[in-house]
Amino acid sequence: MTSGAGRVAWAVLILTGDTIRRLLREGLVVRSLVWPGLLAAASLAAVLGVLAMVRSEPRIAVAPGTPPAVVAALSAAGLTVEEDPDPRAAVVGGHAPIGTDGHVVWSRGGAHTLQAEIAVRNAVGAPWTPVAPILGPAGAPPVSSDVPKLPEDAVGRVLAMLFMLYGLVFGLGGVARDRDQGILDAELCLPIPRWATGFARWLGSTVVLTGFMALSVLLVNAVLPLGDPTPALVHGFAALATSVAIGMAVVGHAGLKQGFSGPFGVGMTLTTGAASLGLRYDLPWVPVASLFSTKDGTVAALLAGVVGVLGSWVYARRTGGPP
Repeated sequence: MTSGAGRVAWAVLILTGDTIRRLLREGLVVRSLVWPGLLAAASLAAVLGVLAMVRSEPRIAVAPGTPPAVVAALSAAGLTVEEDPDPRAAVVGGHAPIGTDGHVVWSRGGAHTLQAEIAVRNAVGAPWTPVAPILGPAGAPPVSSDVPKLPEDAVGRVLAMLFMLYGLVFGLGGVARDRDQGILDAELCLPIPRWATGFARWLGSTVVLTGFMALSVLLVNAVLPLGDPTPALVHGFAALATSVAIGMAVVGHAGLKQGFSGPFGVGMTLTTGAASLGLRYDLPWVPVASLFSTKDGTVAALLAGVVGVLGSWVYARRTGGPP
């Protein structure tokens, strides 16, 4: 490595560390990155708690003297049989979800009503019985082949998409803010190529966002295990790293004082358009478009690094002067 290349590498390392330090010292930035994971995990925990409380138990109240064949059929269907002098009153009063006297089935609704009716009709030899729906693997409802299949860790992918949008704001807003504060001018005066300062910005923002995204995804996965979180992390890294590069590339000479609604609109169009393209077509090797792919995202993550270098070069060109 030549002395010039070594100087550039050392400068990139220092500027990257400075970018990370400045981002982590801003309370607003840290809070905005921590809250998505905490809120998602808390919301999932609350939903699971409510479902556990309101879930109907597989119980059925039966009247005294109900034929033994009916009781045996109900038990074989997985229902807990409880004798009650008035099953209808028990259902109406909310003391039991289902009731029967061996001929009539009363119910307040729920997933086990059909099981009870089928069991009673089979036991008494009724001329017809309802047909239970054909379920998919693990009791899941059948899914039409025309409906796109989302990955099992879709919650983690949604969080990753949120951090992708953060990446656009970090890439674009960080440059605009530093331009207004004079920090950008000081960086561009350093005796290193301008693409190097841009690359340090991209790398520092990507590192911070990736760390908080991983924390959020792992936190949600701890509350509601939905499989291996690694694919969501890999595809999410590819998406957010690319969005940071896009933000830096489109910002141009915009600043917070002049406003940057134009560049922000361009960046949103590019990132959300790529994500929508990925929902329509399976593109596991395209950063951002691969976000909801069920396939390996290693190629997309590697290409995101290439996009980062390209975005740094465009950033250098658009800030004026040689890159």
